[in-house]
Amino acid sequence: MRFTREADGHVSVLTSPDYRPLEDFLETDIGGELSELRFLAERARHARAEPWGFGGDTCHVTVGGDDVLVENDFTGQRVTLPRGEFLRILDEYAAASAGH
Repeated sequence: MRFTREADGHVSVLTSPDYRPLEDFLETDIGGELSELRFLAERARHARAEPWGFGGDTCHVTVGGDDVLVENDFTGQRVTLPRGEFLRILDEYAAASAGH
């Protein structure tokens, strides 16, 4: 996964096809809303045993004990990743969005 910050501050996400739902989620549902990103990351870091979800305009994220499911509500595509990998990606996206 690669992040590119454009001159206007928009962060483009480049992923393999398997990770496309996560790309859609970051670009469409999070975009430049760093407060939403921080909320999601903080909540995912301290997830309880019970699964919980976070929905946007395009995708839905479900955080379980060890895994995170990202599903595009329109295409039906989904990707499941370990929670640690999901958190690392959110941190990298936040850093790219902040210009670091």
